[in-house]
Amino acid sequence: MLEFIYTGAVNQRVLAKCPESIFAIADKYDIVPLKSYVQRYLGSIINKNNLVSVALIADVHFASSLKKVGLVVLFCFIVILSFTLLRRASASWPTIIGASFPPRNGRS
Repeated sequence: MLEFIYTGAVNQRVLAKCPESIFAIADKYDIVPLKSYVQRYLGSIINKNNLVSVALIADVHFASSLKKVGLVVLFCFIVILSFTLLRRASASWPTIIGASFPPRNGRS
């Protein structure tokens, strides 16, 4: 944090190691530029593995822009999952329909 106050820069290795801690300090001491910087960083690394933890950080520290990014990413995951499930289900529909409605009187 002191490095940011004096230089306006953040050590990327430190940020990658503990963005939650840096974000909490920036929020506690109301260092808006640092808080914005960490929000942008967290928004850029959101994925399916860390979405919930980033959303919790955003909620605890009232980071509305980070919440919005998280919601967009969550929506994209839901859409992708829905299409994947639909594609898998549609591949088995002919089998399901054929078993449910066999031909009558030798007609196909």
